[in-house]
Amino acid sequence: MVQTFQGLKRSSPALVACQEMRELTAPLVGNPLHEHIKVTVFMDGLRVGPARTQLFRVQASTLEEAIQVTVQEEYSHRQARTPVSAWPGGSTPSANRTAPSGPVPWNSGSPSSRTSAATAAEGWPI
Repeated sequence: MVQTFQGLKRSSPALVACQEMRELTAPLVGNPLHEHIKVTVFMDGLRVGPARTQLFRVQASTLEEAIQVTVQEEYSHRQARTPVSAWPGGSTPSANRTAPSGPVPWNSGSPSSRTSAATAAEGWPI
């Protein structure tokens, strides 16, 4: 067992990092931080965006609530930004180009070239 410990001690920088983390977290066991401090530090660590804005609106009282609000808002924002072609059964970009779903620009040729029959067939008043 001593050989195993000495081998880890010599070969693993992760062991040093683990020990440093233990030393940093040890004082928190006997004297934990208040929830509002945890929430404030968590909010300060978020980048500016919809999740942080929503967290400021909600004013979470616990760290768990703050994390839940953030995850939900990130998910909602990601879904809103997902292109339609990525959805199951969504249309492809090439299909949108061949059959436009919105208004089509009107070719404003000379009025004499349009007959009244063609205008009436398109639904325009004569």
